[in-house]
Amino acid sequence: SMKNGWLKKMNGNKGAVIAKPGQAGFFKVLKDYVQTLKIHLCTYIGLAAVIGEVSASGTLSGQSLLTGLSVWILAMGAAVLNNIQDRHFDRAFDRTAGRSLPQRRISVKSAARLCVVLITAGLFLLVLNGSWICMGLGLLAVVLYNAVYTPLKKKQLSALVPGTLSGMMPVLIGWTATGTTAVSLELALLMAILGLWQIPHFFIIALKQHGPERTY
Repeated sequence: SMKNGWLKKMNGNKGAVIAKPGQAGFFKVLKDYVQTLKIHLCTYIGLAAVIGEVSASGTLSGQSLLTGLSVWILAMGAAVLNNIQDRHFDRAFDRTAGRSLPQRRISVKSAARLCVVLITAGLFLLVLNGSWICMGLGLLAVVLYNAVYTPLKKKQLSALVPGTLSGMMPVLIGWTATGTTAVSLELALLMAILGLWQIPHFFIIALKQHGPERTY
């Protein structure tokens, strides 16, 4: 069935192997850590928060950039946690098997420390630059993404719901950072546009996973 085919794609080839570890220099190790941050994706998430803040305030300011920075750091922490959660599954796909955690080029313990530092810093900055409500929304986004979406995506298509909601949070954080709590049509449209794009993104990744199986 379609559902079984999708689940097979999401769970990949369990026979994939781990490369033998070798000695690595400082810059190689640094590159492995940076890889876990998903900087390009997290940059878009940070920009979404900036868009939300600018839409509410009507102007681009230092506050807008600080809000974006806070969300960017928080998103990188969630990305590292996602890499930790998916390390066994990533090993099963050609697209992700070479990543640093599946290949054990960095330890789970080290990645976990980085994750804690980034998430804590991101939440702290949201309180400092925004409010406790902003921090609460940031924490909710992490819970939806890491505690609900990430484990559920390997089992059910309904994972799209928490995934989409998580994608909407950065805009709402930026909007709320201005002190504005009123819900408007503009906010709803922004949240819909920047959240619903994750649905095609989800299926594109699933299709990419359906590559040729490894033969070693």
